[in-house]
Amino acid sequence: LSLHDALPISVGVQNLTGFTNNGENISYVGGAIFNNGTNVVQNNGAGDMYFTNVSLDYPDTAHISITAGNLFFANCHIEGGSLPVFSSCSVNTITNFTNCYFIQQASSGSTPYMTISGTVVITGGRLYAPNATSPVITVNSGGSLDCNCSFLQYGGATLFNLVSGCYYTIIDRKSVV
Repeated sequence: LSLHDALPISVGVQNLTGFTNNGENISYVGGAIFNNGTNVVQNNGAGDMYFTNVSLDYPDTAHISITAGNLFFANCHIEGGSLPVFSSCSVNTITNFTNCYFIQQASSGSTPYMTISGTVVITGGRLYAPNATSPVITVNSGGSLDCNCSFLQYGGATLFNLVSGCYYTIIDRKSVV
């Protein structure tokens, strides 16, 4: 039995809540977090996690769940079939992606690749969704998206579903639809 063949773990990395003075400035540099239920869980309102040059691959549920606190990703690779980036992206949270490469390899059906209720900033990088059949990104009421990256998408799906009451700035660079 190889490590790759092992059963998935429920959570790859989690910033726990409920402890005094914990969870600030947790950093991960390099490596991969993969084959989990959810790769990254952030539910500590006083905490923040930083990921630099990390590959998040093939979770069973979603790559990220953020219900409190902040997450920062720089130069990361985020890949995994038809699964969404977020299983939860709550109001009053901040997730920042800088020069990240997102790959959604298969059709997501009616589930958007990214559903945003908190604040999400995407600067640089690329989103590649070759077979998307639903809106690729949905921004819910109260959510905020500041997006300046390149979109490469095929299959005729709608890129954005912007719900009334959301806030957004979208600069679409070199889009292929």
